[in-house]
Order: sequence, then structure tokens, then C-alpha cells
Amino acid sequence: MRNVPPIRDGHWLLSRGEPQQPPIGAVAVPGVRMVSAVLWWRRARWPGAARAWAAVLCLLVMASAMAAGDATGATQDVCTEDSLAGVASDLAISNGDRDAARPLVARAEELLATGEFAAAGDLLTQAIALCPSWLRPHGLLAVALHGLGHADAAIAEYTVFQRGCLRGPARAVERVARLGAELLWLVNDARRRAGLSLLKPHEGVTLVAVRHSEEMRDLGYFSHSSPRRERATPLQRFMNVFGFQPVLIAENIAMRKSTASVLNLESIRASHQGLMNSAGHRANILMPRVTDFGVGLAVSGENAYWITEVFVRFTF
Repeated sequence: MRNVPPIRDGHWLLSRGEPQQPPIGAVAVPGVRMVSAVLWWRRARWPGAARAWAAVLCLLVMASAMAAGDATGATQDVCTEDSLAGVASDLAISNGDRDAARPLVARAEELLATGEFAAAGDLLTQAIALCPSWLRPHGLLAVALHGLGHADAAIAEYTVFQRGCLRGPARAVERVARLGAELLWLVNDARRRAGLSLLKPHEGVTLVAVRHSEEMRDLGYFSHSSPRRERATPLQRFMNVFGFQPVLIAENIAMRKSTASVLNLESIRASHQGLMNSAGHRANILMPRVTDFGVGLAVSGENAYWITEVFVRFTF
């Protein structure tokens, strides 16, 4: 890896001015495939038995498109990682009654939006009791506790959320999860002090951030632009996970290397302060329009780490 300064950072922003469909847009491409198959069958002139076989083929294409749409949309509720070195391809499956928990979580999100943190916290505690391994209510409960000023309890829930997005040796995961939780806390506390709404940790956005941090570490670069064409920009990396374009997406990155250990809270706080001291990074952190975020932290031994912060507004 080329020599780099001990601390580096960068920021990136894309905002769209036109309305965008919510997550249902993830099935747009398969839908086009279905329409194309139907038109191909209807417009072609098929003799006798060939027309029957063409109809069967058309139905198979449509079924494949529908399955692809379901698979694309399934990524929105999960964040998985096979180790600290890469993201797993299989989906995390929550235990418990998620269907019963969903209305509680939806109502809690409404309460969080109006600053009713105590009431939201009560609902989220019930949701977690119903479905303990679903990460979404843990992240939202951290926000509620943060809004109530319960720092230790909020960081504990942020840590549960980050831990759930990681796979690997328990000790290593716990350490990285705690450092990632500190970043979530620092970002939201900066917003709280500025009088802005607190951001909601999101599993899928965290996956986007983790992947980029790990890729920067593994391929030995530091940039918003990936050398892999399919992951070239933050927007492409987001769409690889969600399958649709958000209204707004912004990204901060930071890297720290040293001959001494940097895997500690003091270094993480210093990195955050460095971002806050930069106008572009600070603007991303304190952007009023964003609603959700994710933090990805990749480490190399004790002496280096890469941070990616992704800020998103999904819909108008």
C-alpha cells in the first residue's frame, strides 16, 4: 500500500430534485422484463405448436422476473457480514414475531419524528420483546434513548445494532461494534446540539458503508470512487443494495494509520472531530434533509482503520 498521511478524509453528496418512488421501485427492472416478454409473444407470428411453446417460454420469463423482483426487495431489511473482511451473501433471518412487531415500530417512528421519545421507547421495547434479533427496533430505541439524554443506554443499543451487522470472532466483532456505536452517537449528538432531528440507523445503509470501508482497506485505496465499475460511486453502491435511487445520499470517509494502536475511543473521537472541522463533512453530518444513516468501520490489525458514513433520505 502506498504511503499516506496518518489521517485522511473526504465527502460526497448527491441530491435529486424530482420525486422518486419508495422501495417498491426495486422491482422496476424485472417488471420491464415481464412486459417485454408479453409483447414478444403477442407480436410474433407463431405457427401451430410453436406458438404454444412460445407461450410456455413467455410464462417462464415472467416467473423469473417476479422471482428476481422479490429477491431484490429482500435486501432492505437486512445487514449481514461473513467476517470483518467481507460481506456475506446470505440474508440474516430474525427470530420472533416480526409481523406483530412491525406496527409498533412504525408507530414508534412516527413518534420519533415528533420528538416523543419516551412513548416511542416504550413501543420499541415491546417490539424488541416480540422480535429480539430484528435490528431495526434496536437502532430506533438507541435514538429514543439518545433523545431522552440517556447516554450509556443509547450507546448500548447502538452497539447492539452495530454488532448485529457484523459476523466474525465474537471478541473482534464486539470491539468494532463498540467503536462503530461511538460514531453513531457522535453524529447524532452533533445533530442534537445543532437542534436537528436525530438520524435513524438503517441496516441496509450500514451494509453500504461497511462494504466500502472494507473494500478501501482490502484494495489499498482511499476514495469515494471505487476501482470496481459496479461500485464506482456512492449512488451505485446504494443501488446495488436497495435497487432504487434515493432522493438524497451523502458520504463521508476517513482513514487513520499509525505505528501505535488506533483502535480506541479517543482515536474515533478525534476522527469525528476532524470531520466536524471540515466544512464539507460537517455539512453532510448536519444536513437537515437526511433521515437515515449507516456507519462502516474496517480495521487492519491495531494500527489502521477506515470509516465510511452514509447519509440518506429515501423518499420525499
